[in-house]
Amino acid sequence: MTNTNWSPKPSDIAWQKKLFSTLNNGGIWAVPISRSVFKVNHTTKTIRLLEGDVEHDCNQRIIKTAAALGYVFSPENPEVN
Repeated sequence: MTNTNWSPKPSDIAWQKKLFSTLNNGGIWAVPISRSVFKVNHTTKTIRLLEGDVEHDCNQRIIKTAAALGYVFSPENPEVN
C-alpha cells in the first residue's frame, strides 16, 4: 500500500456498513477497481479476499474500513470458505 497512514473517514465507514448490510452471510463483494472479490461472513465478522492482490491500495482500505466495523481480515479462516 502506498499510503500506510490512511484511515477511514466516518463517511467511508458508513458506506461500507451500508454495503455489508446488503450482503447475506457469506455474501460475495466484487470490487472492479482492484479486480478483487471478497467474501463477508457476518457470523464470524470476518472478510476474506478470494481473488485479487491483498496489497492493492483499494483492498487495504477495504480491510481497514472493515476493521473499523469490527470485522477481521482472515485469509486462512476456514469458516469463511
